[in-house]
Amino acid sequence: MNNVLYPAVFVRDSENDSVFSVYFPDLPGALTYGDTLADAILMAQDCAGLWLFDELELGHTFPKASKVESISLERGQFVQYIAVDMDEFVRKHSQRVVRKNVS
Repeated sequence: MNNVLYPAVFVRDSENDSVFSVYFPDLPGALTYGDTLADAILMAQDCAGLWLFDELELGHTFPKASKVESISLERGQFVQYIAVDMDEFVRKHSQRVVRKNVS
């Protein structure tokens, strides 16, 4: 599994230029935002990781990542690749709860 890389589209907020919305063209419904660019990047990593983790849990394969050149952008948008270490993500989020009854 290791690292996966997906392009994310960052959209600067029209009312507050320090806020960014982020979406992934290849991961339907994967949306997030950050109050700063640094926060948006961290949130994007978590968002992509959770989306991909769900796919793993459902037994699906990961979608193929688009090439940056094929993504059309509007004014004020830019694309950045987001890397997710899926091995680490799975370790972090696969904490299975074991229920023990004691009498």
